[in-house]
Amino acid sequence: MKLIDEKLIEAVPNVSAGADPEAVKQLVSAAESGGALVAHVDTSISANRTVITLLGTSDQVVASCCALVATAADVIDMRTHTGTHPCVGAVDVAPFIPLGTATMEDAIACAERLACWAAKTYSLPCFLYGAAARKIEHQTLPELRRGGIACLSARLEQHALTPDYGSSPLHPKLGALITGARDILIAYNIQLSTSDVGAASQIAAAIRTTGPSGRPHALPYLRAIGWYEEAHRCAEVSCNLLDYRATSLWAVWDAVSTAAKSVDCEAVSSDIIGLAPESALEAPGISQEEYLRHIKLGVCRSFEVEKRTIEPWIRHIVR
Repeated sequence: MKLIDEKLIEAVPNVSAGADPEAVKQLVSAAESGGALVAHVDTSISANRTVITLLGTSDQVVASCCALVATAADVIDMRTHTGTHPCVGAVDVAPFIPLGTATMEDAIACAERLACWAAKTYSLPCFLYGAAARKIEHQTLPELRRGGIACLSARLEQHALTPDYGSSPLHPKLGALITGARDILIAYNIQLSTSDVGAASQIAAAIRTTGPSGRPHALPYLRAIGWYEEAHRCAEVSCNLLDYRATSLWAVWDAVSTAAKSVDCEAVSSDIIGLAPESALEAPGISQEEYLRHIKLGVCRSFEVEKRTIEPWIRHIVR
């Protein structure tokens, strides 16, 4: 991604609300009130989860995330939350990503400010992950979310985990907050020609980085799980590309397409959650149009490159 002479931060808070449109509306409004630009909102009813992409200065994105936590305290109750996506809190995870001339240290400072405020204001247990992690056991998001909110509660009670900020018991309504700093990650879902979650889970196990050695379709820097998405009425392979330069969208699509044959289904379309760098939709000797057509991006729902890539939004902010 081309460097710009501006310090900007991207924040991608994931909130545990998606089935209640009014709650989602209030949460998005809260994010806007903090001053950051809301570049994209992706809501899943099945996951009962909304991913909000924010862009702005450090002060703006932190203020918007604080406003999200405050509103979540009013509209989300983790004691009654249900959904297909593993989560541990109302504002489940809030990563900060440096853009332009901003550094990883700038992003880490954002995470620390959010965690400090949330702990002080709500006695919310907060964990720092990724580049902001202070402990090895807090470094990866899947490890912190392992087993969901019930497992995290038990680990806190047993002193197997200690939050970086806030008290050990989970907040009764908000649960916990995981925040941190990281490089650009692409959330990428591939829809299958089946409603069988088991098939999607088998494909995910075949392609993700972690697992038994010798898997022919396994890719580096890739996380993947299988679930059912009500909006598309099919099973999906939900992927996180931790390094899109090392493992491309094209490679993930091809791996899923090949692995799907072993469970008698096909990859039929794909979708990106949030924003992606323009370079993630390019390959040498291949036009962008051909790239999008190969991975069938925009089939299940429209995909507008100008609205779904990072660079046009940055140009909009700094012009």
